[in-house]
Amino acid sequence: YLDLVELRAVDHPAGTEVIPDEKMAPPPFPPKHLYTIARPFTPRAVDGAGRDVTAKIERRDGVYASDFKPTRYQGIMAPHVLTLELPEARHARRVMLYLTGWIFYTDTSINVSMSQNARYRSEPPALEVPDGRGGWRVAIENMGYPAGKTKTMAVDLSDVLDRKDPRVRIRTNLAIYWDRIAY
Repeated sequence: YLDLVELRAVDHPAGTEVIPDEKMAPPPFPPKHLYTIARPFTPRAVDGAGRDVTAKIERRDGVYASDFKPTRYQGIMAPHVLTLELPEARHARRVMLYLTGWIFYTDTSINVSMSQNARYRSEPPALEVPDGRGGWRVAIENMGYPAGKTKTMAVDLSDVLDRKDPRVRIRTNLAIYWDRIAY
């Protein structure tokens, strides 16, 4: 079922990439926006077990940062984190994080089952930043997730990133397969 179809032509300088924000997020819904990026940086990425997974997120190639343990429910995994180091963001005026990936959705019967079992629930991706005491604090409670198969979403870190310790951590239990992450 189609509700709206649009065609946009975007004139942009050679060497820049045009990125639509294809994110599913809670209301208020983000406005439709196109971003451009000319010299993207790849963050160093470490999974919850301390493994460097930077090679898995440095290009859009179908190799995913996705080492998480399944639960009995499709689309719901054991809680997992991905920590990103963004050193080039220390002195930037604006910092945008671009995450390309896809989500393995639950289905209606799983959602009904989870609503009747307090042990399982979906935890949307929260973006955390260092708290200055060796821990983490939530900076964006629900940063959204890719709206389907292989979509790119933008997250503005400008107002939440600690420039002295430019790291962020994504925490969730959803089956989100990150393919490329840039900033």
